[in-house]
Amino acid sequence: MREVATVHLNVPIAQPNGQREHRGYIDRHDERGVWINDREDGRGACTFYPVDRIARIDFNTGWR
Repeated sequence: MREVATVHLNVPIAQPNGQREHRGYIDRHDERGVWINDREDGRGACTFYPVDRIARIDFNTGWR
C-alpha cells in the first residue's frame, strides 16, 4: 500500500466537470511540476500538473 496525495489546482485543467483536485500517487516530481499516477503499481494513467497551476499538495490523504 502507498499513501495517496491530493493535488489542489488554482484553475481547473483537463478534468471532467471542471474539477480542481486530483487524488493519486505521486509518480515523480521536479522543478516543472508533479506527475500523479492513478494506480499504485505504476501501470495507470499518469497526469502532469505544472507548478504554476498547483495551489497546494496534501500528502497522505488516505491509503489504497
